[in-house]
Order: sequence, then C-alpha cells, then structure tokens
Amino acid sequence: MLNETPQGACGRASNGAPNRGATAVGNMRVRAITAVILLASITCVTWPWLDPRFEWSATFDGENHLIRLFLVGDALKAGDWYPRWLPDLAMGYGYPLFNYYAPGMYALATALRGFGLPIIAAFQWTGVIAVALASTGTYALARHVMGDRIGAIIAATAFVLAPYPFFTNLYDRAQVPEALALGIFPWALLATWRAWHDGGAWVGALGVMVAALVLTHNITSLLAAPPIAGVIGVAWWRGRVHWKHALRRVSIGITIGIGLSAFFWMPVVLEASAVHLGRSDVTPYLFDPITTARDLVHAIHGLDWTSRAIFTALPETLIVRPPNHETIPITLLALATLGAVATGVSRTQCGSATRMITTMCAVGVAACLAMNATWVRLAWQTLPVIPVIQYAWRLYGPMSLMAALAGAGFIAAWRPGSRMRAVAIGVATVLVATLATGSVLTRWGTLTASPPPPPDGRMVFARETDRYAGGTTSTGEFLPRTVEISDLTPGVRRGLSVFTNAIPEASWHAGLVRIPSGDAKVTAIDHARNLIIAEVDATTASTVAFHQFMFPGWRATVDGIPAPLAVASYDESIHASLGYMVVAVPAGRHRVEVAFGTTPARVVGTAMSIMTLTLGLVAVAWRLASRTFARAEAVSLAPSILLPPVRIAMVGVLRGLATAIPLTIAITAIVMVGWQVAHLAPARLPDDKISLDIDEAVSNRQGVTSSPAGSSPGISPPFVDLRSETIGGDTRPFLFMHPPSDVTVTLEVPPNAYLQAGLACLVETWETDYGDGVRFRAEVSGPSGTRTILDRRVNPRARREDRRWIDVWADLGSTAGETVRLTLRTDPAEDLSYDWCGWANPQVVTWDSPRPDPGTSHVWEHG
Repeated sequence: MLNETPQGACGRASNGAPNRGATAVGNMRVRAITAVILLASITCVTWPWLDPRFEWSATFDGENHLIRLFLVGDALKAGDWYPRWLPDLAMGYGYPLFNYYAPGMYALATALRGFGLPIIAAFQWTGVIAVALASTGTYALARHVMGDRIGAIIAATAFVLAPYPFFTNLYDRAQVPEALALGIFPWALLATWRAWHDGGAWVGALGVMVAALVLTHNITSLLAAPPIAGVIGVAWWRGRVHWKHALRRVSIGITIGIGLSAFFWMPVVLEASAVHLGRSDVTPYLFDPITTARDLVHAIHGLDWTSRAIFTALPETLIVRPPNHETIPITLLALATLGAVATGVSRTQCGSATRMITTMCAVGVAACLAMNATWVRLAWQTLPVIPVIQYAWRLYGPMSLMAALAGAGFIAAWRPGSRMRAVAIGVATVLVATLATGSVLTRWGTLTASPPPPPDGRMVFARETDRYAGGTTSTGEFLPRTVEISDLTPGVRRGLSVFTNAIPEASWHAGLVRIPSGDAKVTAIDHARNLIIAEVDATTASTVAFHQFMFPGWRATVDGIPAPLAVASYDESIHASLGYMVVAVPAGRHRVEVAFGTTPARVVGTAMSIMTLTLGLVAVAWRLASRTFARAEAVSLAPSILLPPVRIAMVGVLRGLATAIPLTIAITAIVMVGWQVAHLAPARLPDDKISLDIDEAVSNRQGVTSSPAGSSPGISPPFVDLRSETIGGDTRPFLFMHPPSDVTVTLEVPPNAYLQAGLACLVETWETDYGDGVRFRAEVSGPSGTRTILDRRVNPRARREDRRWIDVWADLGSTAGETVRLTLRTDPAEDLSYDWCGWANPQVVTWDSPRPDPGTSHVWEHG
C-alpha cells in the first residue's frame, strides 16, 4: 500500500517509533507505482491532444497561437531575436504582440522546433510539458508540505484531471501559454515554501519560477500572487524558522524573478497607455449560483439510476457548464470541502502545515468560485485592476490546484492505518475517478480526416475576420491607440473592413508606401524587417505614409536627418483614424526612412534583466568557488615543503575556473542582448522592392508604344502620354493610353514579382451620354510562352463602383528568372467613345512577406 506517515501531521508511526521507511526494494516499488499513476493521468489528458489530425480551427485560440509561433520563426530567420513588433499582423500594419504578451511558451516551442519537431508537433509537445509539469509539481508540493504520498497522488491527479486547467485550455481553447503557466504554478509554490524553510539553491529556484510565470502568461502570474502570499503567510504563522531570515530569503528570490523578467514586464507597465488595454467586459460571463444549483439538482433528479449508463451520465452531469461560462467541477469542489472539514474535525493531526495549507486552499477555492458569481458583478465593474483578468473563469486554474491540495489534506488529516484514513482514501479515489470520467466525456476537440496543414501566411490572412481583433487577440487589446475607429451604432464595434474600405491594401506601393497628399512619385522602396526606406520625387510639399501602425519605438528620418513622425489624421468620412505613420516632405527628391527600435522602458527593463542575470551568475560562481575552496582545504596530503604552494595553486585554479565560466556566460549575454536592445538597423540588409518603373522606362524610351499613331520607343501623344491625374482626392502619376494602344517593356523577372498598377477612366467619362468602358489587359511573353496575367473591364459610366482607382496586383512568379516582354494593353469594349483611360503608376514590385500579396481581397466573415 502506498502509505507513509504525514510529516505535516505527526512524523511518527502510531506506536511512537520513528518511521525509517521501507526497504530499498520497497521504496523503488512505491516510487514506480507512483510514477505509473502520474504517467497514466498525464496520458489521459494528452493522448488525443498529440494526434496529428487535431483540428485547430475548431478551437478558440489554436490557429492564433500557431500563427504567432510561425511568425516568431520568421522573425528569428531575419535576425530579430525578440520580436516585440510583428509587422505582418493586423492587416499587415503590424502589432506589438510580444511587447505585451508573455513570450515564454513560444520560446519553448521554438526550442523544440530546433530539435527537428514540425511546428504543430512542437506546439503539441509544449502542451504535454505543461501537463507533466503540473502533475509532478503538484505531487512534489503536496508530498513535501503534507508528507503524505497518497495525498500527493490524489492532489496531482485531481489537478491535471480537473476540466479547466488542461482539458479546457488544450482541447477547447488551445491556450497552451495559460496551461504552461498553470504547470509552473505548483513549482512556484514549492519553491516559495522551500526558500522560506531551507534557503540555499531554493532562493534561486524561486526567482526562476517567478520569472517563468511572468514570462509564460501575464494573467496567470497575477493570479498566482495571492496563493504565493498565502504560502508565505502559512510558513510565517508556523514559526518553525526565524521569520526575518526566511522573509529575506523569499524576498531575494522574488526580486530575482522580477529582475530576470523586467525586460518584459517593464514595457508592459510603462507603455500600457499606448494600446487599448482594458477593453474586455467580464460581467456577461458570470454565472448565477441559484439558477446553476437548481439546474444541477434537476439534472441529477432526472438521471436513470437503474441504468448502467449512470456510470457515465453522473460524472458528466457533475461537470456543470452554466450559460456563457466555463465548466464547474462539482466533484473537485466536494473533494476540497471534505479536506476543509477533515482538517477541522480530525484530532489526530498534530502538525500545523497540513491543517493551515488545507484551510488556506479551501478559502481560496471559495473565493475563486465566488468571484465568478453574478453576486460580485459590482466588483468587476468598479475595481480597476480586476478586469485585467479578462475572463473571471481564469480563476478556475488556481482554484483547481488549491482544491486538489485541499484534497490531499483530506487524506493527510487522518492517522496512518486508521479506519477513517482508509475511508478517506476510498472516497477521494472515487471522486477523482468521477472527475476524470466527467472531464473526458465533456472534453472538446475534433479530429480531421488528415493532418491539417502547418501555419503559413495564408492562415494569417484567413484569421483576419471582420471584427475588431486582427492581431491574433480576441479583443484587439494591443491595437495601438493611434488607431481610433468610432462606433456608428452604440455598443457595436466596427471591424477590420474599415481599413480596406478606406484604403485598399493593393493601393500601397509594394504594399508598404503611399502618398496620401501632395504631388509626388515613389521611385524606390527598400525594405527589411522593421525598416522601410522610400525614395520620393515630390513636385509639391507632400506626405509619405508607411503601412505600419504608429507605436512607441518607431523613428523617422528624411535624408538622414531625424524628422517628426505623425499619425494618419482622423477621417470624418469614415469616422476613423487608421493609425498608420506619416512623414511630411518638402518639394524635391528625398530619402525617407522609418525604423523600429527601442524605448527608455525597454532599455531600462532589459538592463535590469541583464544585471540580475549577471549578479545571479556571479553569486553562483562565488558559491561554487567557496565550496571548492573548502573541499580543497579539507584534503589531507603527505607532508611536503611544496604542499602549501601546490594547494594554493590548485585552489586558485579551481576557484578561477568556477568564477570565469559563469562570468564568461554573463558577459556574452550582456553583449548579445545589449546589441539586440540597442540596435536600430535590421539584421538583414534592405532590398529594393521596385524592380521596374514602367512610367520611367517609357519616359526614357526603354519601352515601345503602339497606338493609332504608330509604333515607337517612348510616349506617343496624344494616344500614349505621361501625366498626373486626381481621382477621389488621390493624385497619382498616370500613363494615359487611349484604346487601342499598348506599351511593351523588357525585364528579367525577379522572384516574388508582381505587376502593380491602378486602373481608371478619367472623371470626364463618368457621366457621358455614350461609352461602354475599356478593357485593360497585361500579357507576359518569354521562353515559356505568352500568357495573360490581367484582364479586366472598367466601365464607370455604367458601374458606380468603377468610379475610383481600381488597384490591381498580377502575379509574375511563374516567370521568375526569365527575361520576358511585359505588355500593358488597353482595348475598347465595343464603342471607342470616351475611352479616356490609363494605368496609374504601373510598376513591377516584389513581395516577400509571409502574407498573401496585397492584391488578394478579403472575403469578410463576421467573426
């Protein structure tokens, strides 16, 4: 039988003799059985999760996390070690996700990818690690604090088999960061307890656990603070060690954790006002306790207790799911209640640790459950800190751990070998088995016929439904405050279609730059990660816009001189400010550059983390060196006149090595991380995105025109001419081509090349008595033959939707590496009357973003 004396209770067997444990073989057998039980509970949770056919689109957040993991890998390839800004999210305007969202899970999954795991498998195995950490951590915590092996097994299995921490977070939400933080949580509590009582390496372990919590999931790290404080309070109340020394040790450990994670949390705190945090409303997701209890009673009363199905129907019924709420495990709450009652009535429990921890956990369970009830709606609406949690049911994660620990107290409360202990073990086992059955039966998640494809740019694009999110977050909470979209209907937020309706993605030069005001032409665009350089030729004072949101860290220069960086002004016609960056330039030729760099908060935070890491490594090195010196002093050697010098030299070498190795690591970290923090230029050199400007080629007589006036190099007035045209207040360079006419240029097609242009008929043709529009075509002729890449009819007289710049992108990728002839052609539909038309700023551009090219239209789905 897996039975040991609870150290937190008595510490001696019933006959008063010291319990010195079983034999070595017996201990091995007990440990093996314990490991099998823990492994079985882990497998019960994770076996379907690891199936390669798992359907991520059926989960709430699965595709979002896979997209982030994919973009992190893309950033690392570009030399961005910590991508605070992800330029491909939020319609390609960029999103400061990892400036605010903890990166720990993605770092772990990326490390697993480094061992050869595919991206989806790495994500899945990170979830398995979360469950394994939770199981082993809860067992170690309960085993050490309460000293009861069976109670520890009950706690470990109850925690991982509870519905919310892992079944819901993995199968329903695919919220692996939260699951991983919940896996770290019991280890943080254990490190707190051990640091208070034992000190030593546990002080550093506490620092690492605190940092791991903060860097894994922001909200869970906040929710972990009260239980950690509770453990400190229990340890202080017991009074087994000098409280001042113990408090100093714990304070040092927590300070280490705060310092190690400062590079992350300091910008979160100091730059919180730069984004739309606090937009969530928790109150719709609270449950009504009276209604829920009444429904539960009716459901239990309606069960057929004579049927064999009762063995599955009852466990499923005891997993309660109120409307708009997460699951409430009645059996787990019953286990916690029994633990609280047992520690109150048992008189055989002579130690205070089990009693106090169980009581603390029972109070915590009650508080977490109460905070999810409609009775505390006013608190959620008035207290400013509480809404940061987003969803009240997140409290069910810590609640499940505390309930599981209270369940361990239910076992540890009774004397080993007593009848009440046997009854408690039996009841707890039945409750955990019922809990496991209910969690498995109510588990979400579906399997597809074949494994889903790995995340890519198409998934990034597809997840941009017409809602207010767009940055792989559900409420758009990290959207910069420079973006302001007014609600036309009170209480109803508008979605991402505002952006494409106002400025189509295809209208941005190379998807990166546009001229919102003035008369200017973009002649060159260089681009690397978080760096855009535009060369413009402005006839008048103009503004240059960049397809990235304004956010702290972006800087602008004009001709190498720092320049003011503005944000797109509020547009009354669309009742919104789209938040992208704008730089003003005077008339003339200019080089305009925007680059994303650091801020004071990020510099200070990173410096704190580096300093903490350095001091920690130095402390470890000094401790190792001191131990080495002590061991060397204790060595007894034969008398010799050379003994003292040899011993001194040996000790010096050992101490030097023990100090030099960690210091080398620290200095390397300082140099590498410091460079990453300070860098303003990208790791990869920018490349030119405009491969060929067709207007310029025609102007320089490098293009051949054909029109009713004949065929010749260069322009051919009046049928083919270069000018500027304004439509809808947007002035663009314009290659006027009256049908039938064409322009042919020769070029070597680079990889990822597209023809980009704006099609239009002049404003004067929109209200005429005659005219049936124009047919625009683009053809490519080369070694692989001739093919049409664009064929579109434009008729603004008949179709009001054609009364604009019609921006198009045509793919040249199939001819990459070939020397081809590219022909732009305008033909009459049938009638030549008022066929005054042309191509705005036709260019061959390259597009190497993971996202689909800007010419790909969103088919908006309201999500």
